[in-house]
Amino acid sequence: MNEKETIKPEIIKNELKSLVDEKYKEFHSNLCPGVDNIMGIRVPILRNYAKELLKKYTLQELYYRNR
Repeated sequence: MNEKETIKPEIIKNELKSLVDEKYKEFHSNLCPGVDNIMGIRVPILRNYAKELLKKYTLQELYYRNR
Protein backbone atom coordinates (compact mmCIF):
# COMPACT_ATOMS: atom_id res chain seq x y z
CA MET A 1 0.00 0.00 0.00
CA ASN A 2 1.40 3.40 -0.98
CA GLU A 3 1.38 5.94 1.79
CA LYS A 4 1.16 9.59 0.79
CA GLU A 5 4.31 11.64 0.98
CA THR A 6 4.34 13.88 4.05
CA ILE A 7 5.31 17.51 3.92
CA LYS A 8 6.90 19.45 6.75
CA PRO A 9 6.33 23.15 7.47
CA GLU A 10 10.02 23.83 6.81
CA ILE A 11 9.67 22.52 3.26
CA ILE A 12 6.71 24.79 2.59
CA LYS A 13 8.55 27.79 4.07
CA ASN A 14 11.63 27.11 1.93
CA GLU A 15 9.52 26.71 -1.20
CA LEU A 16 7.72 29.99 -0.44
CA LYS A 17 11.05 31.74 0.08
CA SER A 18 12.11 30.60 -3.39
CA LEU A 19 9.07 32.43 -4.84
CA VAL A 20 9.94 35.84 -3.34
CA ASP A 21 10.14 38.84 -5.67
CA GLU A 22 12.53 41.25 -3.92
CA LYS A 23 11.26 44.38 -5.72
CA TYR A 24 7.67 43.46 -4.90
CA LYS A 25 8.66 42.85 -1.27
CA GLU A 26 10.44 46.20 -1.06
CA PHE A 27 7.44 48.00 -2.58
CA HIS A 28 4.99 46.50 -0.09
CA SER A 29 7.35 47.04 2.81
CA ASN A 30 7.30 50.76 1.98
CA LEU A 31 3.50 50.72 2.02
CA CYS A 32 3.45 49.15 5.49
CA PRO A 33 6.28 50.68 7.55
CA GLY A 34 7.10 48.75 10.69
CA VAL A 35 5.77 45.44 9.36
CA ASP A 36 8.60 42.96 9.06
CA ASN A 37 6.85 39.77 7.95
CA ILE A 38 6.08 40.66 4.33
CA MET A 39 7.27 37.87 2.05
CA GLY A 40 6.89 39.59 -1.31
CA ILE A 41 5.22 36.82 -3.30
CA ARG A 42 2.87 37.91 -6.07
CA VAL A 43 -0.68 36.64 -5.63
CA PRO A 44 -0.94 34.70 -8.93
CA ILE A 45 2.28 32.84 -8.08
CA LEU A 46 1.02 32.11 -4.57
CA ARG A 47 -2.27 30.80 -5.98
CA ASN A 48 -0.41 28.50 -8.37
CA TYR A 49 1.71 27.18 -5.51
CA ALA A 50 -1.42 26.53 -3.43
CA LYS A 51 -3.00 24.64 -6.35
CA GLU A 52 0.10 22.47 -6.66
CA LEU A 53 0.00 21.68 -2.93
CA LEU A 54 -3.67 20.72 -3.16
CA LYS A 55 -2.92 18.33 -6.02
CA LYS A 56 -0.71 16.37 -3.63
CA TYR A 57 -2.50 16.87 -0.30
CA THR A 58 -5.99 17.58 0.94
CA LEU A 59 -6.58 20.80 2.85
CA GLN A 60 -7.17 18.77 5.98
CA GLU A 61 -3.84 16.96 5.60
CA LEU A 62 -1.97 20.23 5.19
CA TYR A 63 -3.70 21.78 8.18
CA TYR A 64 -3.20 18.93 10.61
CA ARG A 65 0.32 17.95 9.53
CA ASN A 66 1.62 21.50 9.83
CA ARG A 67 0.24 22.52 13.21
